[in-house]
Amino acid sequence: MMIAAGFEYWWHAMGEPVEPPNVRRNGKSGVERLTTENGVLYIKRQHDHLFYSLRYPAGYPTAMRESHAIKLIGRIGVRVPEVVFAEAHHIDGQWRAVLVTRNLEGYQDLAQWYAGGGRERLGMEQHRSFLHKLGSVLGLLHRYHWQHTCLYPKHIFVTPGDDGHLPDIALLDLEKARRRLLPGKAAKRDLAQLQRHAKMRDDEDWKSLLAGHAAAAL
Repeated sequence: MMIAAGFEYWWHAMGEPVEPPNVRRNGKSGVERLTTENGVLYIKRQHDHLFYSLRYPAGYPTAMRESHAIKLIGRIGVRVPEVVFAEAHHIDGQWRAVLVTRNLEGYQDLAQWYAGGGRERLGMEQHRSFLHKLGSVLGLLHRYHWQHTCLYPKHIFVTPGDDGHLPDIALLDLEKARRRLLPGKAAKRDLAQLQRHAKMRDDEDWKSLLAGHAAAAL
């Protein structure tokens, strides 16, 4: 398998389905995991899975919006997956799109991290330092007017961490990421969404995250 392969190769490459395809508005989007000599890759293939905007009133593949967001958000210092390939073709009146990203080796999603004893490995003080660090990552995102829009624990990936080493943090699933005119609106939406789904044990945990966010969002 060649990383430099083109659209037709990636469109037909066969991997292991990660989850059932997402079907909406007569479009389809699915993700497969492909193990190669160059590591694990994720292939997102889309058929008429579109978003609509003033720039694209007739629709454009969401995978291309995600690829664009990954590249720009990576430039501001937020860890994101590496884009290996991204391309879309309009064929016979229909859109086909492929986005290939490299697996984040050694990372797992935040929900899995907690379930696997991540909090206990760090201890209370280090855990709150970790939440402060997570808040600073999100604050940096919002400082540059980016809104994740789908900020659930399963889209925040972290390394294991241990006593003395805080986990590294990455953001995934940026398909719905968008720029907002006011960073405060981006922050309000994302933080409210995360608070609903993260189910933190006490107010002090959440205050630690907000303190990190405030320091980085200035």
